[in-house]
Amino acid sequence: MAEQIAISLEQLFDQADLKQALDNGRAAFAKDASLINGLSWPIVRDGIAEALRGEHKFDLLDWLANGWTVARELHELRDAPAANPGIAKFGKRKVSGTIHPVVSFAIAGGAPVEIRLSVDIVAEFAAVTVKVAERHIRECGCGTCNITVQLKYQDAALSSPQKLKPIELPLQHSFTPPIAIP
Repeated sequence: MAEQIAISLEQLFDQADLKQALDNGRAAFAKDASLINGLSWPIVRDGIAEALRGEHKFDLLDWLANGWTVARELHELRDAPAANPGIAKFGKRKVSGTIHPVVSFAIAGGAPVEIRLSVDIVAEFAAVTVKVAERHIRECGCGTCNITVQLKYQDAALSSPQKLKPIELPLQHSFTPPIAIP
């Protein structure tokens, strides 16, 4: 199986920052009566933070490749045969999108509560090489990736955009299965 670059929400937000972000959104959470339901806010906040710990992972390379599928250059190469794949070389690029982790937690034996959060992600590269054949992204080479994330609940920003430490991605990565280009 191809190498995965699994990123968890715990890696994106340390516990102190996560609790501060949740505190920032206390008013937004308070609008949802099923969350607070007469409970102490620190108990609710800690329940949400604990539910996020390590539970929600996504493969960064797959996420990025899905973002690349809209690039005009890849659409021009997407019909290349497997025997002679198309290669697109990009200079500095940004890929942005949002993931929506859903956390479920119960407090003091109460009914489980589900919360749908949003994490806006912006990934920036100095250079990217992508190999395309038969309407699929087959391989990529990336190097260093700079990532900025922001946590939200409904329309409320819980954190300001946070720039993470650069992530070293593989210089060559094969997608198994390959990523479809629509």
